[in-house]
Amino acid sequence: MRRDEAAAAALQRRLEQERNIGEEAVRPFFDERLRDPQSLQLRDVRINNLYVCGEYNAKNGSGGYVGFRRFILSPNGSLNTFQEDGDQIARSYEERRLYQQIFELQDRMWEEACEREFTTIARQDEEADATASEPTASSE
Repeated sequence: MRRDEAAAAALQRRLEQERNIGEEAVRPFFDERLRDPQSLQLRDVRINNLYVCGEYNAKNGSGGYVGFRRFILSPNGSLNTFQEDGDQIARSYEERRLYQQIFELQDRMWEEACEREFTTIARQDEEADATASEPTASSE
């Protein structure tokens, strides 16, 4: 196995372990909130700077799945779930405008908790790979 393949396999194992740990951590919080906890589906779960981030789907009161939505489990044990479409629940222009502001705040929360450090780690990995592939003074 080449070095690149070995590194990719190790990263894949790490991400799989992280996903499993994140799912185990978040399930009890959803069990308390959902009408049908057995219907919980999770995807893209990852741990990022002590936050568990991902997407969830579950059945509503009518027995149908509502579609995947984002969640963040913060280090203090607070589970934040995100509404994706305020147009379905807003009754007026003012309510739609308010929901739009809420969605913008949710996007900033998601970026800060779930994407920033992940992006930084990926960039550091790329820089390390680039540095490792540069010839050293002793090899010239």
